[in-house]
Amino acid sequence: MLELLGCRDVSDAGVLALLSGCRKLRAASLGWCDVSDRGVEAISGLGATLTSIDLSGCARVSDRSVRLLAARCPHLATILLEGCRELSGWAVTGASLHLERLSLGGCTLVTDAGVGAFARSCKYLRSLVVRQCRAISDVALSLLATHCTLLESLDVSRCHSVTDTGLEALAAGCRRMTSLELEGVAPFTGPTAQPPAPSHPLPGSAPPFPPARRRLHRGDGPGSSAAC
Repeated sequence: MLELLGCRDVSDAGVLALLSGCRKLRAASLGWCDVSDRGVEAISGLGATLTSIDLSGCARVSDRSVRLLAARCPHLATILLEGCRELSGWAVTGASLHLERLSLGGCTLVTDAGVGAFARSCKYLRSLVVRQCRAISDVALSLLATHCTLLESLDVSRCHSVTDTGLEALAAGCRRMTSLELEGVAPFTGPTAQPPAPSHPLPGSAPPFPPARRRLHRGDGPGSSAAC
């Protein structure tokens, strides 16, 4: 594994030099490095060997190189792209069925259509972060509920167009969901807007969140939330 998280002086040239001697690299953590499309394209040359990549905070990475990465690396199970503001959901449309964990938090170009595009091809996705993707609405949640039924964890914090309509669709379609982050999302307006907290929380569940954050627990029922 290549672990260079937060090394801002590491550039494309450094990545190219490292790859020349690491052709069997399985995981690369390059979050907040000075890496651009050129470096990502080089990493995509690892092909089927690569299973995990973290490019969070790499602001110069765009759809072009991520699309190439998804196409050339068929065994990628984890793709972390949080804060890559030049990215849209279309970039990971070609990702393989092996993809289980995807983070697009803060990627403000991600839309409902982009979510639908990768949801159709990433049917085994288990964890998705789209916090602060403000163009996302109930439409995206309905698409996830239809195509990503194995989803267990979802973060839609500060996605202000999400309402209880989308959450009800998620509860109905994603029966394995155990964690739903809703920080900054408007309070529910439906008849189940303020149910009591579940009397039997899921084993291993985290302590209650501060008032601004909520989590939907499996078993609470469609549209319900555990208010903390």
